[in-house]
Amino acid sequence: MSSPDPPPPQATNRTANVYVENKTKDIFEVQILHKYTGDPIQDTNFERIMPGENKFMLKVNYRTGFFTTGVDNWKVNAVKFVESGEFNDDGTKRYKKESWRIGHSVADDWKKHMLSGDDDGCKTTIYIRDDEVEFSSPSGTSTSKFYKE
Repeated sequence: MSSPDPPPPQATNRTANVYVENKTKDIFEVQILHKYTGDPIQDTNFERIMPGENKFMLKVNYRTGFFTTGVDNWKVNAVKFVESGEFNDDGTKRYKKESWRIGHSVADDWKKHMLSGDDDGCKTTIYIRDDEVEFSSPSGTSTSKFYKE
């Protein structure tokens, strides 16, 4: 008598903790969006991130395993605070706001940065730089152009 075939490998649900680190000299408010194929978009509110600050933004869900074909897609939207050279009545600096984003064109603003089993439960950091955004996780890094709209 033969034993039954083992069950096929299944997809494994996983999570990663996403942080943003501001590597510029400017103040930013940043929003992160993550979409794993077939799942709802996970997003944050705009969060203020000071120069040099590393801030937790959200925990994202994804899957790995045999026959999983999903892709991790990301958006980074930001507002940069630029000193205007003017001051408020109370002496505090006045800032102009500029909208910034990743991508190469209006139609190409989702960035693919794949998460793997190596990233499960770990920190993925999105570094904001002057002209690019770097996604860094234990399984690898990727970059995208970062520019003013």
